[in-house]
Amino acid sequence: IENLINNIPLFLYSYIECLIIDNCSSDGTGDRLKHLINNSQYSFKISAFILPKNIGYAGSQKFAYKMLSNLNIGQKVVMLHGDGQYHPDLLLKLYPYFNKDNAIVYGFRSKSLYKRKEETPILTYVVIKILNYVENLITGLNNLEWHSGFVMYSFKYLRKLPIKNLTNSRHIDGEIL
Repeated sequence: IENLINNIPLFLYSYIECLIIDNCSSDGTGDRLKHLINNSQYSFKISAFILPKNIGYAGSQKFAYKMLSNLNIGQKVVMLHGDGQYHPDLLLKLYPYFNKDNAIVYGFRSKSLYKRKEETPILTYVVIKILNYVENLITGLNNLEWHSGFVMYSFKYLRKLPIKNLTNSRHIDGEIL
């Protein structure tokens, strides 16, 4: 988690707050989070919730989105995975949309465009691209990806969703889309 936080571009420090959800990690993340927050050298706010039980990938998102929407803070939310699936440098790709009225800004995987930043295992990557192709055929859309977890949502949009009724599967971002 420290690596993820340390790699957030300095340029974004004045635009962001960071909420970390520890979903019962077994690698000592909770203790590292306490140390990180207590000894913060960052000029942005860091908050953490250490959940008492693992509520899964979608559960963590639903928890964060509902909580943040209820607090009525901020305009946008972006989830970065603690395992580094999406490098924090990619936040710069979303920056042009920070003050725009987009409900959703959706990222996508590309091993050709992001050779040093795309870390999805090759088999998973191929399956996702095949699913994406089929889903575009079925829907008649031309989405670059249906299964990206690198998404920026506006709170205005999230507040309209029945978040508790969304799927508990890893396909939550696709369902929101």
